[in-house]
Amino acid sequence: MVEPTAEAYLPAAAPLDRTGWTATASDSYIDNPVRYILDGNNASFWHSNWQYQTPLPHTITIDMKTARNINGLSYLPRQDGTPNGNVGQFTIKTSIDGSNYTNQVASGTWADNTALKSIPFAQTNARFVRLVMRTEAGDRGPWSSAAEINIIAGEDAPSGQGGSWSQTIGFPLVPSAAILLPNNKLLTFSAYSTTSFGHGSTIWHSDWENNVPFPHHIVIQHICGDFITERITRLCRPAAARQRCIGRVEDVNF
Repeated sequence: MVEPTAEAYLPAAAPLDRTGWTATASDSYIDNPVRYILDGNNASFWHSNWQYQTPLPHTITIDMKTARNINGLSYLPRQDGTPNGNVGQFTIKTSIDGSNYTNQVASGTWADNTALKSIPFAQTNARFVRLVMRTEAGDRGPWSSAAEINIIAGEDAPSGQGGSWSQTIGFPLVPSAAILLPNNKLLTFSAYSTTSFGHGSTIWHSDWENNVPFPHHIVIQHICGDFITERITRLCRPAAARQRCIGRVEDVNF
């Protein structure tokens, strides 16, 4: 829940398109129906039923007709030069089904003037937005009024789109394994040929046919720059064929 400390917060995001929206109110004066808050005309305004002194709080509920991601509300007080009904203390609640308004997203107090006022809140998904007007800003009577109310658009999640890997460009290896190094860089590995790396059932072997002498070395070519690691993990060939399992490793360089 947001408690605003400034007179007004004007969000960078644009208000949602209100085409097709409807609004209902706890009560209305006959000449100032609640539909005026959605008509785009700053000169018209909704007013609570002052004729019968209907007590506070008053509510306005906006039905956006579909659930949307939202993160703010703007309120324009009446602009006819009369301050009666300017909203003071308020809360904002949202609902998906129009019946349960358990999600209170914001509350605060607006100043007693005609400036456009807005309140941000944590992004939520809702179809219905309810403004609960608890006090009249100038304490002139049990009234509320509003010229326009807009809902501020949140960020929609990007639509899911598939993709695919293509052939590597300029690298001899296709990464198939990786190690996160102590410096938070990533070292990637893969097979240089189809039988040399990556499966416990396949092995690399020095050239035993020509009895190539020790030492032997393996060069792992990677694609992520100059990295230093503290260790290298090795897996010996299965126990049934332990010949020439590596005994000592020296000069591991990256």
